Parts: sequence; C-alpha cells; structure tokens
Amino acid sequence: MSEQLPSVQSPLFAPVEIEIYTYFTSQYFQRQYQQQKAEDGQTGKFAQHKHFRDKIRSIDSYDKLVEGRHVLVLAWEKVKEGPADFCGRLQPLFKATGYYDLMLLDATAQLELTHHLDDELSKEIAYRHSKMTAQASPVDTLALAEQAVESWKRLAATFHAPVHIALQEAVKYVDKTYHVDLRPLLLASPTQETIPDHERMLEPTELAQHLNYPSAMAFNKALEQAGWQQRRMRSWEATEEGRQHSTRHAWINGGKTGYNLKWNLAAVEALLTAIGTV
Repeated sequence: MSEQLPSVQSPLFAPVEIEIYTYFTSQYFQRQYQQQKAEDGQTGKFAQHKHFRDKIRSIDSYDKLVEGRHVLVLAWEKVKEGPADFCGRLQPLFKATGYYDLMLLDATAQLELTHHLDDELSKEIAYRHSKMTAQASPVDTLALAEQAVESWKRLAATFHAPVHIALQEAVKYVDKTYHVDLRPLLLASPTQETIPDHERMLEPTELAQHLNYPSAMAFNKALEQAGWQQRRMRSWEATEEGRQHSTRHAWINGGKTGYNLKWNLAAVEALLTAIGTV
C-alpha cells in the first residue's frame, strides 16, 4: 500500500523563504510529478515519498547542489535549537512530516531534477534548460552578474544603505543565481577596507579578535553581562538595549541553516570600554 501525500492545504505545499531565497519541499515536487502523470493517464514510478527523495539523491550533481545551497536537508533536532522565530516558521512543516527531515529545493535544483524524471513535461523543461545552458556564454553570464550587482547598488541607494553591504549581498546573490564567484573581487574592493567603524557590523569571532577577547564565547559572555544579549534555546538573542546595535545574520552551510548576531563595532567597543572589560 503506497503512502498518501498530505492534503493540498498542508504547509508542505507552500513556498519556504530562507534568507532572500525561495524553496519548495520535496513533497511539493512529488505532487507536481504525480499530477502530471495523472493528466497523461499514467501512473508515476514514485508513489512513496521516500522513493522520490531517493530519486533526488541520485542526481549526479546532488552533492554540488547541497554544497551550493540549492538543496537543503533540515533536521528538527537542529532547527529547534535555533532562533525561536525560525523554528516557529518551520515547525508546521516538520509536524506535517511527523518530524522527519525536510528536503527543500530551489529553482536550480528543480531544473536538475527534471533530467531524472520520466514525464514529458519534465523532459521538455530539461531540453529547454540544456539548450539554454549550451547557448549561454561566459560573457552572457558575467553580463547578468554585472546587472545584478548594479541592481543591488540601486536598491541600497533607495534604502540609504551603505554600498559595502549592497556589494556583500550582491556577491551572495550572484553566486547563488549564476554560479559566478565574485568574492575575490569583493575582498579586493576598497569599499570593504574603508568602512567607518560606525557602519561596521561584525560577528562575535571577528569582534573577539578585534577587541582582544580570548574567544567568541568570552565576548558573548561580556555582552550578556552588559545586558545586550541573552541566551535562549542554545542561541543568542539581542535584548531591547542591544537590538539597536545588532542585526540578525542568516547563514546556510552544507545544507544546514541558522542565524547569528552581528554587532556594530563602534557601539560595542564604546560599551565594553565604559564598563571596563576592554
């Protein structure tokens, strides 16, 4: 007896927003596949979801897709230790699966998946994708990357945000979307070297080194004692006093995701100097 997919109203069929990227669950793609087969009067090969996930894992480039954050595999035990709002957004999805791991795919992973499915729609999408890839030249890709960077700079100007932040976000977007690594250029850019202290937002490890703390843990403890952050669910959250000097920073690494805090260098240095811990 084959397992039943959740109802259409299930949160498993809604888009999942992480950072600025949109993902869909493997359950969503399985339903799309089965619906297409039903419209063709056929029966799909992957009635059980575990078999559909195995099919996704069999993609030749699966490891690269995970490494590039196009496929995320999230475990509830890890997610529930993270920030409360991130955990709260994902809990309905985990509940719908019985708290089994979630597999999330973005548009790039979906296109790769179409190469490995047998329905005509997937074959047509795969053909168009292969044709587009063959026709695209490195110059075309670089032109698209350049346009993306300029768009981020215009957005930064609209929001009166520092250009160094716009470039950091642009580099992440270009890497994610066009697979062009602009990090060497970003690191060599003067915009990243001449950032005023009042605009610099650093992670605890960087701040610990800058302010001569023995470790990020020691730095975090100092901020906790100063009343700017507190420990909740094994992660740090800014208090009302610290919120105006910090920002939550989303990260995704090897299929794992979470948040940490970045702090304003000038504000933190002034606080810790005033209370005598620097």
